[in-house]
Amino acid sequence: MERLLLSLVVYSMTTGAFAAHPHLENPLHHVSVTVSRQGARVRGIGAGHVQFSPEALVVDGRAHALHPGAAVAAGARISQPLGQGVSAWYLNTPFGIEQGFVLAKPQAGKQVGIRMVLGGDLLPSHHGSGLDFSALKDPKPTLHYSRVVAYDADHRRLPS
Repeated sequence: MERLLLSLVVYSMTTGAFAAHPHLENPLHHVSVTVSRQGARVRGIGAGHVQFSPEALVVDGRAHALHPGAAVAAGARISQPLGQGVSAWYLNTPFGIEQGFVLAKPQAGKQVGIRMVLGGDLLPSHHGSGLDFSALKDPKPTLHYSRVVAYDADHRRLPS
């Protein structure tokens, strides 16, 4: 089983129910995530949110549409099937809320990725190898999307 891990390090430890969708909340770091078929809605310090919606599994430039299923919470973890043998997970940790993807079978291509659609009312800007998100009125970042890493089924680190 190949693993492609995108780490959403946005600052870590309780779980709760929010509306009809699984929800993780990290009051220590003022961040939460709610997962639905439309994607992961992340809220940070202050007003505003970012929506991360997995759109496609991309293998050597060829996109295979993803069709998210119902998300399920178990303790500090949310899991969600996405189709195409891909699933997503979100984990509340002392380091932040992490987001990861698991590919159920090896892909024939050399380059494998997950194409995400970004939405919400926070503006993205590049910061190193990640993204910072901030409100239009306040350039100080309220969320960070960083530390992208990938591992194979034997937990060997892959180029990412």
